[in-house]
Amino acid sequence: MKIAEIKTLRGYRSPASREAVINVWHEYYEQYGRWPWNTDKQQPLPLPPKQTAVTPEMLAAVAQAQRDIEKQPLFIKMVFSGRYDYLVKNAGSDRANKYLLNTFSKRVLPRLHLVNNKHHFASNDDSARVFREELNEFSERFNRIHSLSVSEVDRLAYQIAYRINGEFTILCDHLVGDEGPEILSTPDVLEMLYRLFAGAARSFHVTPLFWAKYLRGKLQPTDAAASIARLVNPDWWRRKLRTRRTHWREHLYIAAGQVNKNISPYLSKSGYRDWQTQRHANMEYLRSHELEDVETGERISLIDKVLHSVANPAIRRHELMNAMAGIEKAAIEMGCVGVFYTLTAPSKYHPSGVKKKGRSGIQFNRNWSAAAYTPKETQQYLAHIWQLMRTALKDAGLRVFGYRVAEPHHDGTPHWHMLFFMPPEHRAAITQIFRNYALLEDGDEPGAQKYRFTEKIIDPAKGSATGYIAKYISKNIDGYAMEGEIDEETGKPMKERAASVAAWASTWRIRQFQPVGIPPIGVWRELRSIGETSIAEQFDESVDAVRLAAHSSNFAAYIMAQGGAFTPRRDLVVRVASKVADELNPYGEEVQKTTGVYSPYHGTDKVYCTRKTKWKIVPKSLALDPLTLQSEAPRSSVNNCGNGVFVDEPELPPEPRAIDWSNAPQVRAMVFKLKKETPKKHHYRFDWDKSPPKERRGLAILSDQAIDAIPQIENFTDRIGIEAEPWTLEALARGARVDFGDDYVYQVTGDRLNMISLAPVQVNEKRQITKEYLLNRIAVIRHSHG
Repeated sequence: MKIAEIKTLRGYRSPASREAVINVWHEYYEQYGRWPWNTDKQQPLPLPPKQTAVTPEMLAAVAQAQRDIEKQPLFIKMVFSGRYDYLVKNAGSDRANKYLLNTFSKRVLPRLHLVNNKHHFASNDDSARVFREELNEFSERFNRIHSLSVSEVDRLAYQIAYRINGEFTILCDHLVGDEGPEILSTPDVLEMLYRLFAGAARSFHVTPLFWAKYLRGKLQPTDAAASIARLVNPDWWRRKLRTRRTHWREHLYIAAGQVNKNISPYLSKSGYRDWQTQRHANMEYLRSHELEDVETGERISLIDKVLHSVANPAIRRHELMNAMAGIEKAAIEMGCVGVFYTLTAPSKYHPSGVKKKGRSGIQFNRNWSAAAYTPKETQQYLAHIWQLMRTALKDAGLRVFGYRVAEPHHDGTPHWHMLFFMPPEHRAAITQIFRNYALLEDGDEPGAQKYRFTEKIIDPAKGSATGYIAKYISKNIDGYAMEGEIDEETGKPMKERAASVAAWASTWRIRQFQPVGIPPIGVWRELRSIGETSIAEQFDESVDAVRLAAHSSNFAAYIMAQGGAFTPRRDLVVRVASKVADELNPYGEEVQKTTGVYSPYHGTDKVYCTRKTKWKIVPKSLALDPLTLQSEAPRSSVNNCGNGVFVDEPELPPEPRAIDWSNAPQVRAMVFKLKKETPKKHHYRFDWDKSPPKERRGLAILSDQAIDAIPQIENFTDRIGIEAEPWTLEALARGARVDFGDDYVYQVTGDRLNMISLAPVQVNEKRQITKEYLLNRIAVIRHSHG
């Protein structure tokens, strides 16, 4: 008997009845592997399901569910109202009403309420004081920011920043009128200002800069000024509120069950479209702009520069694969073994799960409904567990090196894959430490022992470690060489999966790849930009060996030339050099700009510059058509003008007038003339010592006693809250006096580190410099964005 014949059976004439019976028979087939009519002829066919009796209570519950759907944001309402209409049309009102009551009201609606309560405006005393006039308006608009357009979000950001800036100015004027301008530079006043405006920002679930330091009681006056400069900046608020809008929308989609392998894995369909739209807008910006040399005016294509950098997924994949191959080669030379670990979060971090074997579909996770964790919060949990693991390894004298990869489950929850290398004798102890911390939270829940933490020892006889992790790198970047392969979890092609994973990582601000225990990738990139040029003459052969390894793409040689996999950052042969940029950032602060590389053993003042050209992004010039004969050229070679009388006008002295700064061509001409008449300064000329080096600088000239004292000095500075750089530790070990910015200078005499109090005059001079800096910063903030 075929389905077409079933539809003509007596008793199954209504579409709802036929659809219900067909579903029952399909379930019978999935359970027994045969259709019910292929069994014993004496066995009767299943009867149509009985219609549920409609009661007044049921009608009231259905009406309430429909009202609850109407209260939801439009993008959520469309999901459930659309599903309800579909069921009414194809399965009958009885099935549709059950969907409303059992699925939406009982399971989905509480999850939506939980997510909204987690993101809603949280009024406090600080927000009530700062936004006393617009509090209700701001809170009402923020509570529906998930449904606002981007332009409406930008408008709200500007109004919040404007209000904070106004209150800040009024409060500062009041303090200055009572105590004088110097009151604004005192730590207590700055902390009070920070507490007020940062606390108001927390009402919008926005974390101000240095909030963690404030909670620990370690907020510095300069930190407070830097944070306040952002809290009055509309662009800063625009970025923060746009992120809040994106995360809130995506969180609601997750709660509604719209992010899973059956509907849209990793990210909602709307979130993926928004990511694609933003990506296309970014590409259009790159195509419409160029890079211009500030000194010469030469221009190059901006998009070509980007596509030839690690921003290109293919180049990024090449770099990662080359690094992994080099790490594995270095591990073999060091006699280390590789282990592949997988770290998964507890069940309460997973919004949905897959039904048991033999049953298809997705089911809501009731454990998640207690806290409604986001993928970002899950990533923070995994990072916290990794921090505990690293501390435990350090305390036990154990170390690992390799790579960590973060990728999502089908419901967007991240998990980590870690390929680490270690000495064979340390493998068991390291694995036990990892397992203990992986099961630290909810380690006794069902399935925790089996799924929360797994290990797989890499067997070189079966394949290389690089080959094992290659698919994880490829499927999380561009899906290279995975045509035709299907992802086991989602059932989707790997090629399609890569774009969705990239959108997921971008939306939730999750770093996918993290090196562990190896020399920095940034130094590798800077050295590769040097090319074939030897730097042995400026430094020595050991430094040039690092450059040569990078130039030849030999990552294993790069690791060994830098001192090995377990070398601390302070002991690296080559590091990235930076200096204070000429321009301030939008908040009026100095920023560090990468300039090249240096070797700590040769001093910080000896830098090889890799970025000698200063570029700026400018709009692309329009291509102008050449003049044609039909437009500007004369019709003939004959001058048709008559013989006129020409009178020479007397030359008048130029009238002195102020410069019109709004006249862009005039300003450019003046700047060009000033640059031309100003003697050029060679910023990148170094006074290299051409004579052969007599002895190596740095640790090489320290005595054994001084080298042994460095760890003790570092331990002492850490205990008193001073972050000492390697060269300051070496200076102290040599017996020099070092000033860390407080009211003391430090010097090692014998086996003691002495704190020498500065004279009152010296202390007052230092405090005056800090006071002037803070007063200038506050003045800039008060008169900006007003």
